[in-house]
Parts: sequence; C-alpha cells; structure tokens
Amino acid sequence: MHFSFLRFLFKIMPETNLQKNEKKETQNTFNAIGLAMQLGYLIALPLVLLSLAGRFLDQYFVTSPWFFIAGIIFSIFVSSYLVYFKAAGIISGMGNEKQKTSAIAEQASDNEQEIKK
Repeated sequence: MHFSFLRFLFKIMPETNLQKNEKKETQNTFNAIGLAMQLGYLIALPLVLLSLAGRFLDQYFVTSPWFFIAGIIFSIFVSSYLVYFKAAGIISGMGNEKQKTSAIAEQASDNEQEIKK
C-alpha cells in the first residue's frame, strides 16, 4: 500500500525544470552522437567502396595504383558533397527552429496585449 501511494504521488507531481533540463541535455547528447556516427558513415563508406572498386579495376586492367588512387580522390569529393548537404540541412533546420520560436514569442506578446486591453 505504501508503494502504490508513492507511485500515485509521482504520477501527479509535475516535472521540475531541473528534470526537464536533464532530459533535454541527454537528448542533445544522443543527437550529437547520432550526428557524429552519420558523418563517419558519410566519409567512410564512399572511401571504402570507391577504393575497393579502384583496386578491382587495377587488377582487371593491370594498371597498378592508378584506379585505386582515382577512387580515393573521387571518394574525397563524394564525401565532401555528402557532408556539405548534411550540414546545410542541419543549418536550415536550425533557422526554421528560430523562426518557430520567434513566431511563438510574437503570438504570446500579442495575447498579453489583448489581455491588457
């Protein structure tokens, strides 16, 4: 009976700002780790795949390191392209978030002004 009362209390009690901030920090940490892993894959996969393709073409055409080197150089361009557009998407998302917050703030100030009238 004692434990059920405590569970009931904790369900009713609202979250404190400290708990909300801790959840937000944890979520931000996981988002950062996820982004780092995505960027790692965006860099590593083209490098591995194109260098292996270059190695295969070198063996097939008997042109020792030339296709391998071309694959590595091409993978640098592909990875740069992918990372650029990933970063551009993140930056544009941040701009949209700022617009949403400013729109909410404007709406709140309009509501306050209507209440004062």
